[in-house]
Amino acid sequence: WLREECGMLDDTQDKAGNFAADLAEMAGHASLATWLRDECGAARAASCLKLGLREDADLHTIRQAYLRLAREVHPDGRPGCCQSVEEFAALHAAYHHLTKLGGRGGQTNPRHQERLMLTWDGAVSHGMEGERERFKARLLTVVGEFGDKGFPVSSLKKKYAQVFAGAALPAPSAFGLRKSCGLLELLRTVASDVVHIELDANGKEPLLRAICGYSPANGAEKWIAKLSARSRFVTDGTRTVYDACTLDLRFNDSGS
Repeated sequence: WLREECGMLDDTQDKAGNFAADLAEMAGHASLATWLRDECGAARAASCLKLGLREDADLHTIRQAYLRLAREVHPDGRPGCCQSVEEFAALHAAYHHLTKLGGRGGQTNPRHQERLMLTWDGAVSHGMEGERERFKARLLTVVGEFGDKGFPVSSLKKKYAQVFAGAALPAPSAFGLRKSCGLLELLRTVASDVVHIELDANGKEPLLRAICGYSPANGAEKWIAKLSARSRFVTDGTRTVYDACTLDLRFNDSGS
C-alpha cells in the first residue's frame, strides 16, 4: 500500500547508512530485501529520466526513446566531442539498467559494498598472527561505523556477517584460546588495542568503541598501522593494502 498508493520509495538511509533493504537483509528477510530493491528503489525513475520518460514506461517506449536519443548524441555523429561520449555512455547505461536489469534498485549501505570490504587474499600473512590482524582490521570496520555512540556486543555476530558477506566471527581456537572462551574474553585478549569494551554499571548491554575515536574516513591508516609493528602499506591514492587485508578508502583533504 505504501508503495503502490503513496508512492513511497526505499530511498532514505538511517544514521548507520542502511536502507530498508539492508535492514530486511540483516534480519534474514531475503525475499523482502529483494522486493524492496526490485520495486521500491529510486534507480528506475532516475534511468527513465535520463531517457526523458515516465517511470511507468514500457519496454517498447524505452527502446524507442533510446534509439532516438542515441542517434542524436552518438559520438560518431560528433567526432572529437568529449561531451558526446559522456552523454552516450549515460544513455546506454540507463537503457541497459532498464532493459537488462529491470530497473532494479541498488539500495545497499555503501560501507557494505565490496570496495569498502576487507578481503583476505592469503598472499602475505599466514597463520595465527595473520588471522589476528585480519580480525582486528575487520572489527574496526564494523565498530567504527557507529562512532561515539558505540556498538552493542550482542549485535557483533550479525553485523560482522552482514558486512563481510556471511563470514562468521573467528573461533577462539583461531587465536590459540580455549573453545569455551566467551566473546568478551576473546575481544579483550585479541583486540584490546583497537576496541574498548564499555561495561554499564546498571547492567545494560556492553558496548564496543573504537579506541581513540577511530573513523574510517579520518586517519584510518594511522589506526590500522598500530595493529602491528610489521605493517606493510602499498598505497595508490584510494587503496591501502595492509598485510593480507585490503581496505578501500576515500582519504580526507589532509591526505590522512
